[in-house]
Amino acid sequence: MSDPERKPDVSTVIVNTNTRDWLEGCLNSLEAADNYESLQVIVVENASTDGSRELLAERFPWAQSIHLEKTIGFGPANNVGAREAKSDILLFLNQDTVVEPDSLRLFLEALDDHPNWGAAGGIIFDGDDERECSTGSYPTMASLVLNRLLITIPFLRPLFGLSAFQHWKGYDRIRHVGWVTGAYLWIRRDLFETIGGFDEAIFLYCEDVDLCYRVTERGYDCLYLPAGPIVHHRNKAPVPRERKMMQREYLAYFGRKHYQLSRYTLTRALLWFLARNVKNERAN
Repeated sequence: MSDPERKPDVSTVIVNTNTRDWLEGCLNSLEAADNYESLQVIVVENASTDGSRELLAERFPWAQSIHLEKTIGFGPANNVGAREAKSDILLFLNQDTVVEPDSLRLFLEALDDHPNWGAAGGIIFDGDDERECSTGSYPTMASLVLNRLLITIPFLRPLFGLSAFQHWKGYDRIRHVGWVTGAYLWIRRDLFETIGGFDEAIFLYCEDVDLCYRVTERGYDCLYLPAGPIVHHRNKAPVPRERKMMQREYLAYFGRKHYQLSRYTLTRALLWFLARNVKNERAN
């Protein structure tokens, strides 16, 4: 790993909650990276009970581990890890990802060409070697409705894929985007600290959208760069009802937090409606 006397090129923060086997694959890939010696890897062990702690101690002593006694949200756990970062660049990486040997080095080189970058994301493939939709537009009435439409009518994606909440095309070129996924999110550490990190009121979902929104509010670019490919072994099964409720709840929170009543009025109304449905579903 990186020389303790030398500032690492990037500090990588990984949150793990009872996913021992995925974590092992992720850390194996980082260990095989061609810039392994210049990485700081911080694993936030989020109160797992599946042997993840023992794995870290026995197999990956070079990774800095932080053991939490209770499970906290994805964003809050990433904030805990980021406080230990020594590099000027943070990379938030999901535990169910695998990094190609030269990916992190190539992405760092790509960032050098964009001095105003604040947050950025790169190429992500899923476990079936399909390109993952890893960027998007801010949630508005139009982008949310369009996203739902494009899920069910794929032939419209070439026409409207860059206007939806989730981008369905455009992964072959550099683009300014509204947000990049927290599964593979690069950000300047000083900027991350200035804006207060991830919003700890968000347990899971939309924390990456909120973070990127605040990055661009500060005048920095949020970029997608077609570089640094990784594999994200996310579950392709339908999202459980409880998680759908959580998604809607935090989308509504985002709207209340960032949109004035006089602006995006229809979006505020839609998000309020979704949040009300969440409360009704829980009551039932």
